[in-house]
Amino acid sequence: MPTEFAFRVSTYLSLALACACLGYAEWDLLPEVTGFMAVVLALLAVSFRYEGRIELSLARANALGLGIAVVGVAWLAVKLTTPATGLMANLSWPTNILPYAGPALMILIPAKLFRPKHVGDWWAMQGVGLAAVGLAAAMSDDEAFVVLLAAYLFFAVLSLTLFYYRRSGGYVDPLPTGPRVARPTVAFAHSNVNPDAPPPHRFAAGRSLRWIGYAVLLALPAYLLTPRGTIPAWGLASKRLEVGFNPEQTLDLNRTGDLQSSREEAFDVTATWLNGQPMDDLDPQSYWRGKAYRGYDQGRWVSGRLESPLHHEERLPRGGPDPADIWARAGRTPFALEIKARGRATWPVALSPVEWARGADSPAATLIRPDVLLPWSLQPDGTLAPAMNVTREWCRQVTVPPLEPGLGPGFAKTLDERTYGAWVAMLTSKVPNGIRPLAERLLRRWIDEGRLPADVLEADRPSLYRVAAAHREAVALAYLAHLTASDEYTYTTKLRRADNALDPVEDFLLNVKEGHCEWFAAGYVMLLRSVGVPCQFVLGFRGQEAVGDGRYEILQENAHAWAEVLVERTVGGRTELHWRTMDPTAGGESATAARGWWSNARQKGAEFVANYIFGYSPEKRRKAIAAGTAFAAEWWPVVPAVLAGWLAWRTRRRWWPATARPVPHPLAPDGGPPWFREYLTVTARLGLLPTTGQTPKEFAEAVAAALRGSPAGAPVAEVPAFLTSKFYRTRYGGLPLTDGESAEVRAAVARLLAAVRDLSVLAPAGV
Repeated sequence: MPTEFAFRVSTYLSLALACACLGYAEWDLLPEVTGFMAVVLALLAVSFRYEGRIELSLARANALGLGIAVVGVAWLAVKLTTPATGLMANLSWPTNILPYAGPALMILIPAKLFRPKHVGDWWAMQGVGLAAVGLAAAMSDDEAFVVLLAAYLFFAVLSLTLFYYRRSGGYVDPLPTGPRVARPTVAFAHSNVNPDAPPPHRFAAGRSLRWIGYAVLLALPAYLLTPRGTIPAWGLASKRLEVGFNPEQTLDLNRTGDLQSSREEAFDVTATWLNGQPMDDLDPQSYWRGKAYRGYDQGRWVSGRLESPLHHEERLPRGGPDPADIWARAGRTPFALEIKARGRATWPVALSPVEWARGADSPAATLIRPDVLLPWSLQPDGTLAPAMNVTREWCRQVTVPPLEPGLGPGFAKTLDERTYGAWVAMLTSKVPNGIRPLAERLLRRWIDEGRLPADVLEADRPSLYRVAAAHREAVALAYLAHLTASDEYTYTTKLRRADNALDPVEDFLLNVKEGHCEWFAAGYVMLLRSVGVPCQFVLGFRGQEAVGDGRYEILQENAHAWAEVLVERTVGGRTELHWRTMDPTAGGESATAARGWWSNARQKGAEFVANYIFGYSPEKRRKAIAAGTAFAAEWWPVVPAVLAGWLAWRTRRRWWPATARPVPHPLAPDGGPPWFREYLTVTARLGLLPTTGQTPKEFAEAVAAALRGSPAGAPVAEVPAFLTSKFYRTRYGGLPLTDGESAEVRAAVARLLAAVRDLSVLAPAGV
């Protein structure tokens, strides 16, 4: 029948794409799923190639299914009794069972294909494919998966459309227990086995696309008006790794997978000079400090509590002088920042380093009630932070550019050596065993090469590789160059593990040697701690996007991790401690880095998926409505022109009648001789088309039988057989027609054409 090939292609493609969706979604959870997918796709190709010629009986199909079930149960038992690794290790019961359903769903599809099929089997296969796609959607939500999903939906709708025509026309076997319907020998354009059935279509892609378009037009307004709520959608959350800032959760480096970009806005920043003028030249690579982590255990960072090493007189007073006045008198130009949290960001951030002036009031404050600001206080580690029990959605910071880039304000070291020693001990602890030999080997090499002075180690304990306080900064810069400029380490958002038995940071430094900013910062901290340099892991943001008039947006994709190293400086005979920002990420593709057209296209696709499919929030709806309103206001004159063009296209046949084209025929794809092409056109006008595998002779016999059923067609019933014999002679025998034979076949075609002008030539009784 004319829809046979299109139906088979659309059906097999929809099933193959369902397997591809599931294989792509589960690859990080079950790497062996790619093997299942490859086998299933190969079986689909074999079944498509030999459709109807390789079939299993019902008993053999059931036996094969039983064997597959036994193998599947054995495989599942082995997997469940083996310690989970990778992302599967992060899933809890019963979620960790769900991914194992993927291979079972894949195997069900070819098991159904290699058996005699009735109408229920086609529904069952599409149901299995839909279940596979539904399972995949719970495990993946990136732009590549969305492309696979869209392709699956199109071919699934196309397959079901053609299935409707096949089933209505009796071309699909009914249920074995139901009434048998004879399959037609000839497909008619306006008369099938079911006289009320719609005509079969050669390829229903256009109609399927229209139905999809109608569904989208109906669903889109409702979707745009009903964004996601605050309750997170169900899914395998551990599967998706997204760039973002959420320090209220434990920072865990054990997770692996592909790190996805997020264009969700985290903070809105308004920068102004103290005279009220907008500040439009904020450093595009500014660091926004969020939270520091000091404790570490097997890939997990925790805050860690420090005892205060500060002198009491350095604590900021309440109600003291304005810090802006003190900075202005010192010749430094202060400016103000208003930072408002957006979306899921609730932890406070501040422009780093957070400068403060001794003896002055706090330069930062948090809005706790309307018109009530709570000043930030100086913390034991020499940084400013708000009280932990206040709302953190809005804060104000008055600051100045640092005297030295990346160097925080100095504070005096306490005279209590015990407290200071305990503090340094915390900042040099929890180092995995495998990292220490690497750090010591690098340090010894740099000393031997003369890159570091010979007295870099503490004189009383040189064998312990503990760096003297005066050389901490130089050593920190050496390790920084090793990670960022040695070409040994590479930045990537594809987070992988080489040896799950090792600590993740140890595995990164020794084996994997590629990762994102959190792994670089963690590796850097551990290298420094291995040689006694106190430091901490910091999470925040790097960079922002300028909006205009002193406004900036900090996006979740700007989230970044770096390290702060405790260095000592002596000023006027006074030893001070400073936190110095060190960013060890090698070649990081930051949010503001230049990209090529392909990277930009992928980025735009990822942004659309993240913002308007999986992360469509009330804030996104507000922006979408505002953007749509602005677009309509600018382009509204185009709408009448588009409508006029659409109406002209719809009515084009009134002015430009369509030219009749020869109807391609399965029996002769190239059309054959001119007289045979005309014969095929005549039979097509009669609604007579061959079934699958029908030869020209068999088709001629079917046409003759149909013609004999009509008084007007009976006189020309012998014409199809006559023309077919001549076609065989010229096509397969290679014998051209003589002039007399050519005239004879033309006359026969003319007789047939004259007969079909009577539209009643095929009476219903003769069909």
